[in-house]
Amino acid sequence: MIAFHEKEIKSAIQESRSPRILITMGKDDHCVGHSFSPTVSTTLVTKEIAYIYLDESMAISGHGAATGKQFASLYGDCVLRFFTREDKPENGRHTCASPRLGS
Repeated sequence: MIAFHEKEIKSAIQESRSPRILITMGKDDHCVGHSFSPTVSTTLVTKEIAYIYLDESMAISGHGAATGKQFASLYGDCVLRFFTREDKPENGRHTCASPRLGS
């Protein structure tokens, strides 16, 4: 299944027509048990698009890491600013400042 998932991820990124995208891949995903970060990173580099990629180094781990209140409180403002800005952001990776946990 890993090869299938890698193909689907690569295809989804390549076929995206959105001018900005957000991708999150938390570490220790119990459903997958595999790192897709190399596939995501190398595919995004070839796409002329502005994106935020919260990879396995983000502060939240596990499958669905970006679906809860903790994600919203840590990254919500950054993601909202990225998608609502009026100017066109430069192509390439945009980052969110490292969140302060426990605050």
